[in-house]
Amino acid sequence: MAAGRAAWVGSDDLVSEVVEFVVPIAHAPDSPGINQDLGAVLIGTGVSSTGQVWFTESNSGKVGTITPDGEVTQYLIPDPPNSPHRLTAGADGAMWFTNFQGNAVGHVTPEGVLAEYPVLSPPTHSLDEIAKAAGAPGKEWFNTANNPAPSSSPFGITHAPDGTVWFTQFKGNRVGCVREGGQVQDWDVPTPVAGPVGVAVGADGNIWFVEHFVNKIGRMTPSGEFTEFDIPTAGQSPYHIVAGPDGACWFTISSNDSIGRITTDGKITEFSVAEGKPRRPMELTVGPDGALWFTEFIGSAIGRLTTDGDVSHFPCATRKSAPFTLVFDHDGVLWYSSMANDAVGRMTFTHAG
Repeated sequence: MAAGRAAWVGSDDLVSEVVEFVVPIAHAPDSPGINQDLGAVLIGTGVSSTGQVWFTESNSGKVGTITPDGEVTQYLIPDPPNSPHRLTAGADGAMWFTNFQGNAVGHVTPEGVLAEYPVLSPPTHSLDEIAKAAGAPGKEWFNTANNPAPSSSPFGITHAPDGTVWFTQFKGNRVGCVREGGQVQDWDVPTPVAGPVGVAVGADGNIWFVEHFVNKIGRMTPSGEFTEFDIPTAGQSPYHIVAGPDGACWFTISSNDSIGRITTDGKITEFSVAEGKPRRPMELTVGPDGALWFTEFIGSAIGRLTTDGDVSHFPCATRKSAPFTLVFDHDGVLWYSSMANDAVGRMTFTHAG
């Protein structure tokens, strides 16, 4: 959902103010092996239709809300192992989320009442195949210690105007949906071990998604017909995608510090956002000003890219915040998850001078 009008919109000369709120940590039972050495691992951020700000704790098996002054409420997902990842807004103030380890798509009401819809299709590829495709970190992350239960690993998530919730299955190599009434349906991505991650509903009504392992952007019609587009720069690792303000979709290419743009007919343009420093853009969103805003995981900043290609950067609260996901609330305040600090960041903007 696009953010509402904010007082700072209309100026490219902005000053930011930022604070991070540390989330209380308590590990959920049966957390996967490697994650025991980590904190809560905040990943997802989202804003409900009523303006409530939500986040996910991948390593603690929780979803939570946070108020503008940093008051946190957490809800533990039952029946571990669980690893909630991304969020999208639903009807009546509720939120939907993907449960990577729990092999389900979850739903939570504003009061914290949880329900889950299992993904019944099994993983299509072995952990060894996925580890090989993942490259250097593959063996560390994709092993039985860190993946204790078979899971198709629901990952990215978004919603369509008709209320259908769409999601990707990272290890299942599928795109799926949850329809009204809780019916789950999915379709196989044509390219094997593609690593589908980010997903968005485009201006054309189709489902656009990122194929992380094979350097492609996929497009699927709501009825399940696929088209895949190669990213021109070879050997890259695209990650997240959103429907842009200009009718195209925009996506991050974290491996070469770029943001890509793909039109509905598959034409791709890439914009470097490095400006002489490593950034690693991870996830992005459309701001109330019509620009693309993105997290800089290495740069520990929030980046801004206009549709004309102008880039600016706003530092996070610490030099090692490692911001991951981000979202604008209805007042034009930007919220982000800080993986390094187990915190949720709140960034406000004013006109310079």
